[in-house]
Amino acid sequence: MDMDNLIILFKNIYYRHTWLVMAVVAGLAVSMYVKPKAVLKTVGVLLAAALILYTFSALGKSSSTGMSNKKQMINQTVEKFE
Repeated sequence: MDMDNLIILFKNIYYRHTWLVMAVVAGLAVSMYVKPKAVLKTVGVLLAAALILYTFSALGKSSSTGMSNKKQMINQTVEKFE
């Protein structure tokens, strides 16, 4: 998943659930006004968790591609010796 897909995903959520997105943004704005330090810590933790999940998913996709290529190379080598 690249950044273009994420942007499209967020746009789709915004256009389908406009009032919900506006309510969440308003809630975050009020929370930032009342307790900015706590909100920034929470947002930082959520962003860090999202980054970790994104990294693991990217590593998982690349390792599965590598494993399939490895199997293909092994099969080609076995076919040459037969």
